[in-house]
Amino acid sequence: MNTIHTADPALRRLTVYVIVIIVAAGVAGLVIFQRWFSGVQLLPPEQAWPELVRALTWIGGAMLLMVLATSMYALRLGAQIKRVNQYPLPGAKTIRDTTILEGKYARSRGNLIQAVGAMLLVLALLLLFLCIRLASMFDAGVV
Repeated sequence: MNTIHTADPALRRLTVYVIVIIVAAGVAGLVIFQRWFSGVQLLPPEQAWPELVRALTWIGGAMLLMVLATSMYALRLGAQIKRVNQYPLPGAKTIRDTTILEGKYARSRGNLIQAVGAMLLVLALLLLFLCIRLASMFDAGVV
């Protein structure tokens, strides 16, 4: 018989709050970016170009850090699942009722999560290469 790991209502509420905050921050960021960009559009090209390159650098760096952090988390989580042979991990809080996987099924889930983490790590490295390449092209005036 399958064992069910019951959901944590407090974690559900927290998840909803966090999603609302992230959406609000995204909307605020978009509004701020649009105001900044409308100001940059009024600048002469030789003054606007460094501003645009700086913005691209910050955006690329933020994306890189988020993808890298998610990758590291997935790699660690997958390793923990494989070590414990149980998914979800003992004592973990979940936002929905989850069937507990044990043995080879848990190891398989851990392998899958680690594979996703490895793919995200490769994506982060490619993103780093792309950002460096674009920055060097912009500095050289190729684009």
